[in-house]
This record gives sequence, C-alpha cells and structure tokens, in this order.
Amino acid sequence: MRKTFLGLLFVILVGGIFSCKKDRSPDTDPQAVEDVTVSVKTDVVTEDFMNSVEHLFNPNVSRSASSNHSLPSCVTITRIQHGDTLLVTWEFDSSGCQMPNGRTYTGTLHIERIRDRSNGTYILHVETDSLTVDGVLIEGEFTRLRTRTNSNGNPESTVTFDFHVIWPNGDAVTRQGTRMREWIEGYNTPRRGDDVWLITGNWHAVHRNGTQLDARVITPLRREFACRYIVSGVLQVERNGETYSIDFGNGTCDDEAVLTLPNGQTRTIYLR
Repeated sequence: MRKTFLGLLFVILVGGIFSCKKDRSPDTDPQAVEDVTVSVKTDVVTEDFMNSVEHLFNPNVSRSASSNHSLPSCVTITRIQHGDTLLVTWEFDSSGCQMPNGRTYTGTLHIERIRDRSNGTYILHVETDSLTVDGVLIEGEFTRLRTRTNSNGNPESTVTFDFHVIWPNGDAVTRQGTRMREWIEGYNTPRRGDDVWLITGNWHAVHRNGTQLDARVITPLRREFACRYIVSGVLQVERNGETYSIDFGNGTCDDEAVLTLPNGQTRTIYLR
C-alpha cells in the first residue's frame, strides 16, 4: 500500500512538473514583454520627434512657411535657399534645448525641403547628427511627402524612416517603416494647441538582442499637439509568431497603455 501511494505521488509530481513546463509559453516570458514595451516606447519617442519637426516645418495657408518663429532661442538656425529647395540646419544648445513639445533636444538636424509648385506638394528630408531627445540618442533619417489635401479634404503626409535608437540604459532598437499622418483638426487655425493627427502604417524593429518585431496600426493612432503621448488607437506587434496588441486609451493624455498578451492577459505599460 505504501509503495502504491508513493508511486501515485511520484506520478502526480512528475505530471505537475511537465504541466508547468507546458503551460510556460512565450505569453508569460518577461523578455517578450520587455521587448514589446521597449519597442513601443521607441515608437513613441521617434513618432514624437518626427511629429515635432514636421509640425514646426509644415507650411500651410494659415501659418508661416518657415515656422521658425515657433522655435526657442536655444536653437541656432541657418538657412540657404536655392529656388524651390530650402536647406536648413537646426543646432540645439549643447546644454539642452526644450522644444514646444516639452522634450529636451541636443545635437543637430539637417533639413532639406523641396517644393513642387505644380501640384502643391512638399518633400522634407531630415537627417540627425548626434541628436538626443530627453537623453535618448536618435540616429538616422526620415523623408516626408506632403499633400495639401487628401480625399477627406485634410492635409496628409507619408513618411518613410530609418532610425537607430539607443536608450540611456543601453537598450537599442532599429526601426524602419512607413507611416501616414492625416491632419484632421486645427490645420486651418492660427493656434497650434488644437492640432490633431491620425497615424496609420507599419514598421519593423530589431533589438540589440537580435529579436525582430513587426508592428501594424489596427486602429488609427491619435496624436494631439497638446500631449507628448498617443492618446488613443491600437497597435499590433508580432514577435516570434506571437501577437501582442497595445491599446493607447480613450483620449486621455497620459503615459500609460494596455498591453494584451497572446494568452489574453493584460497589463499596464508605461511609455516614459
């Protein structure tokens, strides 16, 4: 009887061990959650950077084409005009320069804007040089094609980008892709605080540890000039065949988002 009991206990213990191993899936892998979180944080800081540059350099019927009046005095600006091509350098104070979006910049931006008068479009090409945003190093470039009005009657831009981002703690992410940004509110007013955009698109990310992720916007991401974070929308991320989704909320300006794991569990992540 004692041998039977011990044998049964052994079977239960072994079965439990294998069951635990079987239940442990990438859904609960802390590294997977960390990879997705860092990737989303990288999305946020690079999107905010591109949004800020585009916005300050976005000619339209209501505002100055140069938009230099919106830049603080800690930015040294040089401009060279060649016909419809404008070359501009923004050099930020080495001690840090706080931009209108509330983030602190150092380094230099090289900007080329080419205007096509025949169809009212603009091509903006931006390259970084030792650029940091709140201590995050952003190396790379982006190119934007802007159309004055889309099918909805709103200004719209298509951006291709290629960035290598290094965080202060050593995390590094390469991000490449395309995104479309529709300016849905505030483009016909003199104030900037009421400007709102919707972002769609997809991109690929590679982490320092070699992990690759693919992101796609499921519900358009809403950006407001008055907030440094995305306030709503859903992003889907694929990692090692597993699908994660990030819900940025219902319009509240905060640094929180809800991450849904492949097993359906949810947790709050922070985007600072």
